[in-house]
Amino acid sequence: MKYEIRPVGPMKAGLTPVPASDTAQPGKYKGKKIPLAFYGKAFETNEIVASNDLGEISVGFNNGILSTQNLRKQLRTPKGKTIDLLAEHAGRLHLILSTAGKDNDTGEWDTTNVEARQRLRKAIGTKQLQTRSMQDRMFNTSAGIGHNKFAVLVVDGQPEAVWTGSTNWTPTGLCAQTNNTIVFRSPDVAQHYLDYWNRLHEDKQPVPKPLSRASNANQGAAVREANGQPFDASVDGGATRVQLWFSPNTPKRGTPATRTVPPDLEVLFDLMSKARHAIFFLVFNPGRTAEDQQDANTAVSAALAFGRHRPGLFVAGAISDPTAMPGYTPRDPAAPKAPLPAIYTPAGAPNVLMVRAASLQDPVGNFDKELLKIGHAIVHDKVVVIDPMSENCVVAAGSHNLGFKASYANDKNLTLIRGSRALACAYAVHVLDVYEHYRFRAVQEEIRREAMIAGKSVEKAVDQGFLKEDDTWQDKYVEPGPADLRMYLLADH
Repeated sequence: MKYEIRPVGPMKAGLTPVPASDTAQPGKYKGKKIPLAFYGKAFETNEIVASNDLGEISVGFNNGILSTQNLRKQLRTPKGKTIDLLAEHAGRLHLILSTAGKDNDTGEWDTTNVEARQRLRKAIGTKQLQTRSMQDRMFNTSAGIGHNKFAVLVVDGQPEAVWTGSTNWTPTGLCAQTNNTIVFRSPDVAQHYLDYWNRLHEDKQPVPKPLSRASNANQGAAVREANGQPFDASVDGGATRVQLWFSPNTPKRGTPATRTVPPDLEVLFDLMSKARHAIFFLVFNPGRTAEDQQDANTAVSAALAFGRHRPGLFVAGAISDPTAMPGYTPRDPAAPKAPLPAIYTPAGAPNVLMVRAASLQDPVGNFDKELLKIGHAIVHDKVVVIDPMSENCVVAAGSHNLGFKASYANDKNLTLIRGSRALACAYAVHVLDVYEHYRFRAVQEEIRREAMIAGKSVEKAVDQGFLKEDDTWQDKYVEPGPADLRMYLLADH
């Protein structure tokens, strides 16, 4: 694939007009027509091969809520396609199905899984090919969750490949959130995941009766001890090194007063501390309680600390849950209602920029009003990318929420992939795709916030906006300035 780029501008005498688009919808655009002309010759970019296959690793990304116009159509499609596929192949299936969460209205647990769980259990029980299993691993408690989303392909008794990442196998996970998936076509990596699956299977939890009843589940000592060490593997002939961590990996659940850095996060923080050029990240929320959310030992806090103390380090990321933003404080119910900050840049660290997922309150042109949340999250990725254009690049991904509780209390997995520049660049592009999308909306939300705090007209402030109708918008891209994303991407790594 390649792109053709040609400059255009307002029509002037002697210039060639830009022909009207054949795909224009008559009558939809109500504004004044603006005749355009070509201002120069067309330029073609280099040709590249677009592929999800990066050696023995394949990756996939979805923009979910970002493709708002198409999302409205996707949400109207019949649900249950994933369940159909699993039920069809139930004779080949070993399944551990954990809790889907709590219904805040009724207080019951796992209500959204009821129909699928019953259907899959019936399908697995009626298949006569071999004896198969389906285990209910119920965590009907806020103290811990079963949060894995992985599958191991086993052929003739031998593991061949594994699929992992952040994507829940639901319409919401597939269509309404930003997510990523990784497929390792590596028997070595697949074996480690299969061993972990077997450890979970042996770590049986009490099954509440009924399943919707609260419980006090807690992983056992054996699985915690076995997960307390990393599992190393190599792919692509050793060119790419993979370190696997599984949770929980501490002797017991911690409390804020007794916490120490868990082993998986200790390794991740060390890798982040060695970043030379850039750290990119996407997170939902590294913690679920007030103590977790403001804990200093999360990927967000680590990125902030390293970016603040390393002036040449560029740090950028997007956060889904506002409570995970640095410096978050709950809104005072007695104070006038005002939007929460959507952009965070620490004093003295202009190269650190964190944005919160924000919706476009005032739709631009003919766009539909954007949805900000379906389910619990909009940015559901759990990703850290370190120096993606360097030979020492690192990608951290999986189901791990990149906070303490993920290591202490939850069933999760984390992959640390080193040395694959193609993979790291693919993940960096995904992060920047989401980051830039919400940075625009965050800037607009900040304009609204500042106007509201100042007691000025929000509508007038938004109408004035920050978009330019002349070429001065390009100035910041060509004028010398402090190290930023532009400088990083153009540098010789």
